Amino acid sequence: NGYHGDTFGAMSVGYIPEFFGKFKKQLFSTIQIPVPNEYRIPKGFTFQDYQNTCLEKIENKFLKDNKIAAFVMESGAQVAGGVIIFPKYFQSKISKLCKKYNILLVLDEIATGFGRLGSMTQYTEQKSSPDIVAYGKMLTGGYMTMAATLTNKKIYDSFLGKFNDWKHLFHGHTFTGNPIAAAVANENLNLYKKNNLIKKIQKTSKIFEQYYETLYKNELVGNIRHKGMLMGIELVKDKKNKIPINPKKSINKIIFEEGKKQGIYLRTLGNIVMLVPPLAITEKELDLLLVKTVKTIKSAQNQLI
Repeated sequence: NGYHGDTFGAMSVGYIPEFFGKFKKQLFSTIQIPVPNEYRIPKGFTFQDYQNTCLEKIENKFLKDNKIAAFVMESGAQVAGGVIIFPKYFQSKISKLCKKYNILLVLDEIATGFGRLGSMTQYTEQKSSPDIVAYGKMLTGGYMTMAATLTNKKIYDSFLGKFNDWKHLFHGHTFTGNPIAAAVANENLNLYKKNNLIKKIQKTSKIFEQYYETLYKNELVGNIRHKGMLMGIELVKDKKNKIPINPKKSINKIIFEEGKKQGIYLRTLGNIVMLVPPLAITEKELDLLLVKTVKTIKSAQNQLI
């Protein structure tokens, strides 16, 4: 369920059938590995067992296929694929496997870096050593289109040479290095430091935890997944058997319309209600958002069961 964007390359390495099924014939072949979701563990497994199984599958692929160029994953959590928060040490263990088998580790922090999950860079918090890291979204606070790619020195040097060596990286686009966007990104980084935003995020995000119990009282709420300023609320029609609500119920439309009545816009992907508030949101504003989210799910209950 990894998601990496909508170019053909990104769709190939982050193939989610519901999003990209119509493009499948045009996409190139990749290997996909499951990630552990504590709420949906296969029968007969403990959560730790399933983590180990996922890691074993990765290592077995590395052992059997010497043509694997890179392992691509979102850093810290899968966001659009269901808000799956990675268990502690999972990403770190993948990083070690990549080093062991000399496979590049490419981390996508477009949606998870710069404070979304409570740290400036997720790869440092996850104790992983990527070869390539991608950033965007929060880099400019969402005000300008700007993304950045970090690489280690070995990769950087492989594109470094004299003109006649033809080692240049020719991949680019019209608006690469836009000076206004770069200026906005620099000012945004200054604001992170000036306002000590990461520490503020860590404090504000605790408001989410105060609503776990209230949310779980609703018979639709099967699971809550939360880290930093990201929350996924999984809606089910049967808590005991964890049966998702039928997508034919138009969950996203119902939640959106009921949310509008409360004065909030909520995004639902499948049966997951996503809360991705602005990083600079105040504790009072976040509290209000959660109060209204609880009311929205409650008012949608009769339409969704």
